[in-house]
Amino acid sequence: MGGFSLLHWVIILFIVVVLFGAGRLPKIGEGLGKGIKSFRDQMKGLNEEEEEKEDASPKKTKVVKGKVHREKLTAKTTKVAKSSPKGKKTKA
Repeated sequence: MGGFSLLHWVIILFIVVVLFGAGRLPKIGEGLGKGIKSFRDQMKGLNEEEEEKEDASPKKTKVVKGKVHREKLTAKTTKVAKSSPKGKKTKA
């Protein structure tokens, strides 16, 4: 009940061909394809802009077990010393 069977798709295709004609279907498909490609390009551009912003922000580098880890510097990570529960100062 929830999905379309092959017969449903054939009926829908037949109705589309009758409404638009076989000559216009390639143009409709081409326009739809260009729209999808444009949308993908725009989304890719937004992702690249976010990555450029992240690359431009200052980072702190840590080496753990021979692997290099980089973190963005934030207000929490830029503190040099913090209070420990015993009242002694420790490095962050």
